[in-house]
Amino acid sequence: MPEKLHLPPENTIDNYIDELKIIGLSQEQIAEKLGISQPTVSRLFEHGVELSYELAYKIVHLIQERSSTLPNESVSKFAIKSDQIVSVDLDDSIADVVTKMGNSYTQLPVFDEEKNCSGIVTDWCLLERMMAILESESKADWLSRLRVIKIKNADVVELVPSYPDDTPIGEVAEGLLHHYAVLIEEKEGGTGIITRTDLVKLLL
Repeated sequence: MPEKLHLPPENTIDNYIDELKIIGLSQEQIAEKLGISQPTVSRLFEHGVELSYELAYKIVHLIQERSSTLPNESVSKFAIKSDQIVSVDLDDSIADVVTKMGNSYTQLPVFDEEKNCSGIVTDWCLLERMMAILESESKADWLSRLRVIKIKNADVVELVPSYPDDTPIGEVAEGLLHHYAVLIEEKEGGTGIITRTDLVKLLL
């Protein structure tokens, strides 16, 4: 399960229960997939069950699996592997980040000294910092100083969800609705990444 799953607001969860009714499975099949009893599914359909986080997670996952046009495959097939990604370190400067981004990347993963991933830095985060002009400085002075600030001191690292590499691609797509990219934890111990652009390429 990812560190942070974007579940629907409580006042819209009823819509997901209604979707569950039309995904083409019997109550017995739904019960088996959700790990609950058939009578509980029946009460669920009548909105007579208070959903726990775990059950809501399973329901959203099942709907995605049955209804999404995305393939029922794990994200490992589509993610950029740890030995292929371009990354930056917390001690790199903002200028280093921009140089590595070049014309090819809009986000890069950020690693600390122990090679743990701290999140990602995006062109959007950098733009926000560029616009944060201090009253005591001119625009030119602020941009000159910003270029040399280290990432760890620049407040540009965005925390994003992290998923095991065997997570279904449909579930990861939910996280990408809210973030430029999400991290993929590989079984071997590395950290990969998948971006919105990577996922959209499935249309090709």
